[in-house]
Amino acid sequence: MIVGLDRHYYPLVVSATDKISVDGVEVTLTPGTYYSHDETGAIATAYPSLYRHLTARLAAVIGGTWVVEPLRPTSYALRSSVRLRRTVGSSTNVNMSSTSILVQRVLGFSGTVTGNIAFVAGSLNGIFSAYGSWCPWSLFEGRAESKDSYMSRVTNWSSSHPEAAKAVIWRERRNRVLSYSFVFGSYVNQNRATIQSLATQAGMALNDQNNSFENLWTIHGRDLGNILVAYDQVDIDLKIELHQHEIVRFASQAMAQSMDSIASRAQLGMDAWGLKIAYIILGGNYGL
Repeated sequence: MIVGLDRHYYPLVVSATDKISVDGVEVTLTPGTYYSHDETGAIATAYPSLYRHLTARLAAVIGGTWVVEPLRPTSYALRSSVRLRRTVGSSTNVNMSSTSILVQRVLGFSGTVTGNIAFVAGSLNGIFSAYGSWCPWSLFEGRAESKDSYMSRVTNWSSSHPEAAKAVIWRERRNRVLSYSFVFGSYVNQNRATIQSLATQAGMALNDQNNSFENLWTIHGRDLGNILVAYDQVDIDLKIELHQHEIVRFASQAMAQSMDSIASRAQLGMDAWGLKIAYIILGGNYGL
């Protein structure tokens, strides 16, 4: 089994004000909780795809056929962004001034863009990473050094003598510990991407704050929505069920209280970090 690249998806809450403006037509989204994957299988029933919803709304209001595809922006190490493409029909531009911050960010923009962005050959290409998931890049080419799991339980024995004891078990569960070493700081703390030398070192554009562990930590720690992890990809995509995957949550309250319980600096001179993420496994099929 080859240890490959991972993508961690966290829940995104769409409000009644979230919309996209294409050629002067404003397309509103249906409020709800979505994930920034591109699945239509069983997992999409419980964890709906924001991209599938967006393209369906565009087709319903504007017409044509729309898809979202994974994209590696210019000079990026990872295929971490998306391309919005109209495959049937044609469109000219997206008015970012009338497009909500969340929609801008999940399409691979900063959330602060104004004015029109033109479609090129029928596509709107993200210039930043796409918000809604985290896939780290490191000196190990983004691969974890370990992804081990183990069992734990809450139990009590009626006696300290095992030959005579009866066990009472309240909970058994499987834990996953993911260890990523020498992760570039801009993939950990989002403010580091505002510094040119650190963004360049990380292989991303200046001010790209969309693909940082801080985003996952902030959202999950507030609402404890499930995280979906697609493991061991050769190149990062937007699929989950094509890969071995799991549904997880942070393993402890302490992890949600301070990021330094997860991330610590590994080396001063090059802004490299080590992350040790402990998850509780709620479902999925990952073998390790």
